[in-house]
Amino acid sequence: MSTPFEAAEVQAGAAEPREHPPLRVGAEGSAPGWAQDPAVPPGGPRVAPEAPAPPPPLAEAALPGTDAGSSTNWAGYVLRGAPGTFRSVSATWTVPHPHSRPGVGDYYTQCAVWVGLDGAHPGAGHLAQVGVDVNDLGGEREYQLWWELETGGVGAAPIPHPVRAGDELRAGVAHLFGGTFAISVECRAAGWAYRRRHSYPPGTPAPPLGSAEVIVEAPMFRGVTGMLTDFGSVEFLDVVVNDLPLSGFAGAATRYDLVDGVELLAETGPLGDGFGVYWRGYGRPRRALGGQVWEG
Repeated sequence: MSTPFEAAEVQAGAAEPREHPPLRVGAEGSAPGWAQDPAVPPGGPRVAPEAPAPPPPLAEAALPGTDAGSSTNWAGYVLRGAPGTFRSVSATWTVPHPHSRPGVGDYYTQCAVWVGLDGAHPGAGHLAQVGVDVNDLGGEREYQLWWELETGGVGAAPIPHPVRAGDELRAGVAHLFGGTFAISVECRAAGWAYRRRHSYPPGTPAPPLGSAEVIVEAPMFRGVTGMLTDFGSVEFLDVVVNDLPLSGFAGAATRYDLVDGVELLAETGPLGDGFGVYWRGYGRPRRALGGQVWEG
């Protein structure tokens, strides 16, 4: 969704994030249109006092050799290496169920869960990725599968399979040759699988293959990061990079928490052959106005 991400207090360099508007198919119920207006009312909505407090910060430490940093729109792990290092990445996770809370019902919240290659390679202008959007407006929920080969300003393309909270997905991106990638996502319980080859346009420079990412994201639209959907937690299981378990790449990994100023919005757990990402806060709101729709 964003390539590369905007980060603060990071151990490795990063550039500006890209925007990704939410896709508006596969809604749960008849959700209204979401606004383009990023206005923030005075004080902004926050979790009501009666809402349950988020769990306390994680006490575990990441594996030795794993760097740590913070990002304004990503939580998860980024692996970095020399060009040509990363050829594939895949993971299993369960689509989270948004938790609507009092005080934020009029505001559109977003998150995207994905795996990809080259999203954090400095100056690459590439990002091959596949994932799912989980968006919410006061209980009106959207779930949308998508893939993307990002070369600068190109939007994500929907994957035409239904998906709902509780579905277990296995998703992956693999470089085949030149600018061509295999994009895959399947839901065995529902009995469907998407497996396609997708290529960058002719003339696009060869992908550097210098980073791999497993991410929960607060997507951006027109330079604004929206409120983060309360997704509870996402557990990435059986993460495989270059056909090897994730734990073998600890020395190349940077763990990112998602922050909005000083507010922690999503916290990343310790790295093994999988890891968890845990919701901690909404962040600043984006106003939803009837009749205004984000175009994909």
